Formats: sequence, C-alpha cells, structure tokens
Amino acid sequence: MNKTLKQFNIPQNSGYIPEKYLDIRRADWNKLIGAIAASPPETFRRDNPLSFPFQNGIAACVTSTIAAYSEYKSREQMLSENEPGEAISVLRRSFRYMYANTPGGSGGRYYSDCGNWMVEKGIPDEKFCKNDVTLPVEKFLDISFVLPEGKDNAENYRIKSFSWVKTDLNSLKTACFREPIAIAIPGNNADWLKPTDQIITFSGKTDWYHSILMWDWDKDYIRVANWWGDKMRKLSNDYPVSAAMSFEDLPDNWRALQNNMELIKLTNDPTVYLLNADNLIRAIPSTNSFESYFGKNSWEKIRIVTQDEFNKYIVGISLPKEEVIEKIKKAIKLL
Repeated sequence: MNKTLKQFNIPQNSGYIPEKYLDIRRADWNKLIGAIAASPPETFRRDNPLSFPFQNGIAACVTSTIAAYSEYKSREQMLSENEPGEAISVLRRSFRYMYANTPGGSGGRYYSDCGNWMVEKGIPDEKFCKNDVTLPVEKFLDISFVLPEGKDNAENYRIKSFSWVKTDLNSLKTACFREPIAIAIPGNNADWLKPTDQIITFSGKTDWYHSILMWDWDKDYIRVANWWGDKMRKLSNDYPVSAAMSFEDLPDNWRALQNNMELIKLTNDPTVYLLNADNLIRAIPSTNSFESYFGKNSWEKIRIVTQDEFNKYIVGISLPKEEVIEKIKKAIKLL
C-alpha cells in the first residue's frame, strides 16, 4: 500500500540545522577519498534496511540518520562474519541517546555536533535507551536512567571519523557507492504528499530542513531512508542537497594529507620542520622553546621520519621567525 505524507507524523520544525560556517579543519571527503574512489554506476541498488528509526514528530532526524547508518555498518559486519544464508538479526540503535546528549534541546541538530559525538562517545543499542517517541519531548530528552553499561555499549559503536561530501550528484553517488551517506535537504510538506512509490520533486519552497540517509539510486532518482514511517522514498536527481556527510574511516593523518601540512623531525635531531607541499620550513630547534610557543601537547603532533625520507625534501627555506611561528601554530591547530 502506498501511503501519503498525510498519514505520517512529521516534525513541525527543522530537524537539521545548517552549519553556521565551514571550518577549514573539517575533513573533505572529495579530497581525501573521492579522488581515488571508483566512478558510480548508472544504477545501483542495495538491500533495504531491516529497520527504520521513527521520529513521530520529534525533531531528531539527524540522530535518526546516524543511528540508521550505525545499524547498517553492524549489519555489514555480521554479513561478513556469518555463514552464507545465516539469518541477520534486526539491529536498533538509540537515536534518543544522541539526541539528548547533543546541543539543541527539543529543536534540530548540527551535523558537526552529532558527528563529533559519534567519534567521542558513540551510540548504544536501543535496549539501553528506548526510543520511546510516545513520550513528550521533554521526557524523551531525559535519559538520566541510562546506566554505565549503556554508556559502555555506546563506545562499541563509535566511528573513527566523518567527512563532508560535495553536494553535486556525481559526488553524492560516488560516496554513497562506498556506503550510505547522510544528506540534508530543504523541503515542505506539500512536495512530500505524493504516494511513497512516486518521485518527489522540489517546488522551491523551504519550510524546513531534514536529514535522511542516501541509500542507492536509479536513472531518474535517488532512494533515501526516511524516519516518518514512510521508510524508503525517491527524490528526483535535481532535488537540492544542502549538506552531505560520510562516516567512512579516514587515514589517521588525514589533516596533514588534506592541508599539505605536517610537522616532522629526525630521531636524534631536536629541530622540528614544517612540511608543506614537499618543502621544509625550519622551525624552533630546542625542545623548551618549541613547547613554550606551542604547548606541551604539540609534540604529539610531530611525526618521526627516517633520514632517507627526510632527504627527499628541501631544507632551509628562509622565512622571518614570526612567520615560521604563525605557520607552525596553524599546522598544530589543523593537526
């Protein structure tokens, strides 16, 4: 049966909040992975999710999106570990747990806040924090009952990193071909009144912003997982996407790779060098003065290199001391 939006309970306000600014420190998927990723096929289909979070009017679309992604990753792991034909259990994660733990109260959420939470704390199985959307939102936000066992369980589902994907259709498909990605879209209720088997087009009116999980695509549309009880929906290829986030693992040194900037030193030489576009700028030579400028923890950002690797670079670019210090401060901030 193809239902229409009138039969669902959707939030009255935006569940996704557009980022206020684009921080240069954030990971760029297109630079880090997109350049080496396989081109997407014209059509692509993966098995539907086994379960779908359900908002029931609560503005928790961002955390629902991430919960659904977490369930997908666990399912993929189970498929790789199970015997062929072995049943896969239905997995449900607590989007309520992340919603209550991130800034915004009963309103929407930033992707960056929720991405950072997943890196640092994770999301538990639903049994530790029930997604009881029949509760008033103020009670839904009260998770004081969650025991240490639930918090420990959440740690099991932390992600290593997240990155931002460009919102053109080819970039979205290229990233989604590797694994589902979160996309934020503008919209209005009227556009979404179509039966669930029809393609949704955007009329140009933005009443709210919403987060969904891009799943796969056909020639004329992309398929997304949604959290209003409608499950899988189809969006036209020209439906605008405001932001997109991938949760694919990044290399540990992604900041250095992305910014062509890295701090290095030889094992037995106290001099620290700033590697920038295959050149070396000489830094502060003594341990004490380096730490006085940049802090004790700054040493953790330095990579030890062999003499053979060191010899590949150009040493001794002359710059005023103040400019060197500013460049290293920037490198430490980025790293």
